[in-house]
Amino acid sequence: MLVYFIKWYLLIYIGVIFYKRVFGRYIWCFNLLYPLMKTFYSTLLLLFSFSFAFSQVGINTAQPDPSAALDIKSENSGVLIPRMTQAQIDAIVNPASGLLTYNTDLSQFSYFDGQWNTVESNKQTRDNHVIVKSQADFPVPVAGVITLDTNTSYQLNGTIYMTNSLDMNNATIYGQFTQRDALVMTTTTPLFKGATGGTLRNIAIAGSPGISTKVFELASNPAGTNGPQNLAFQTIIINGAASVGTISGYGLIFFDIAQFLNNVDGITFSNTGVVLLNAMGWDGSNTGTFETFTGTFQLIEQQSGFMNVTGSNMGVDIMGVNDITGSAVIEGVVFYGGGNYIDGNSPYTGYNFTNDWSVDCPGLVAETDERATGNIYMTGSTPINITNNNAAKLSVTTTAARLFRTRDQNTSGTTFSNRIYYDGMEAKIMTTQVALAYTATGGSQFQFSLYKNGTTLVPGTTTIANTLTTNQNQSVSILGTVDMNPGDYIEVFCRKTSTGNEQFLTTSYNLILSN
Repeated sequence: MLVYFIKWYLLIYIGVIFYKRVFGRYIWCFNLLYPLMKTFYSTLLLLFSFSFAFSQVGINTAQPDPSAALDIKSENSGVLIPRMTQAQIDAIVNPASGLLTYNTDLSQFSYFDGQWNTVESNKQTRDNHVIVKSQADFPVPVAGVITLDTNTSYQLNGTIYMTNSLDMNNATIYGQFTQRDALVMTTTTPLFKGATGGTLRNIAIAGSPGISTKVFELASNPAGTNGPQNLAFQTIIINGAASVGTISGYGLIFFDIAQFLNNVDGITFSNTGVVLLNAMGWDGSNTGTFETFTGTFQLIEQQSGFMNVTGSNMGVDIMGVNDITGSAVIEGVVFYGGGNYIDGNSPYTGYNFTNDWSVDCPGLVAETDERATGNIYMTGSTPINITNNNAAKLSVTTTAARLFRTRDQNTSGTTFSNRIYYDGMEAKIMTTQVALAYTATGGSQFQFSLYKNGTTLVPGTTTIANTLTTNQNQSVSILGTVDMNPGDYIEVFCRKTSTGNEQFLTTSYNLILSN
């Protein structure tokens, strides 16, 4: 707008001078305009002089501070710095030193001084918070081990090269971005060593080429003076280690979102109360056995994630598990790659796990109580005499087939014919199917039923059969359901309901128990 008025004042002034020079006289309005034009040019000259003298900008103020190139005054608003994600900030080409942005991923201001840094707030300068830019920012090592201060948070700022082991001592080590904040192992000494708990979060752990590195060598004592120790690892990457390592004797081990890359051998968990593993990702660049469990556990639970097992490599090894006092669950973990997925010790042919485990994963045979099934069939029979109306167990010799979470032996290992046990961990309502045939004297009548645990008639499983012709095969089928607790068993019983003594021969027999 100012330029617009200057242009028209100049045109009027030039026109007046031209008219006077040509016609030798002023136009009638010159006397009116001339004083105004002199005032305008004087003001304009003053403004340009002021600008050239001070080179300052003031917004909402006529007197900017002499020390400021830009002075903004307001009582009800502020300055809004560009708001950007970390990816957008990283994409800035040749950022100037001192460039300021607001990082929406971190909810903090970021400035550039050769690398992007966050502006510290009060909550980041507490006494129990340490910014780590090199190994020297950790406590002084003793005999090659750095013992962290208890209940202290160590924030990694970039890549930290380690020449000593870390005793976590119930401290926390964390970073902002796993792609940038990392601990790099440069010696063969384990990176984490000791018997105490702690937390790792949002960091990467890397080995060094040509060095036999190990991440964990942690052995605690659940009965120690400090009680069970706990470990929590959240959003971590472990890359290029000779061995991920060993962890034993802890009250709780918790992994939540962990990626494993280029590791020569995996991790071993031993004699721990609770092991919780969520979203563990083992890709095909890893070798050896990815996860090994040995000793006694209260609970093992692994959810989601994947294992790309190739060649002769092994996914999960549970051969060394002695006892699980609670339960063990693996669900939703995708196994693929064609390698050896499980090294297990199941008592059931064609399966990998004992009945302590509940396993339902793509790539593995499902092993849960819901899949329990068993079949026994007759391999021999001899004629018997039925002399009274009391129900008695059917006398046949049987063999078991396709047993899963079922068995035909008691806990001492003794095999029983015409008997099948439920061997799961949870009570179930199960389906029974019986198909048999017999011969007897014409005119006789028999009642066939299922009995549980040798004494209890299973309701709804009784069938009556009439023998019309002597020595003619008579077919019988029994269908029903039965409530089964772990260790319960069922058998087929027969009772003569007609008078007189009878000779009876079973000619075929098949019993199926399933969910």
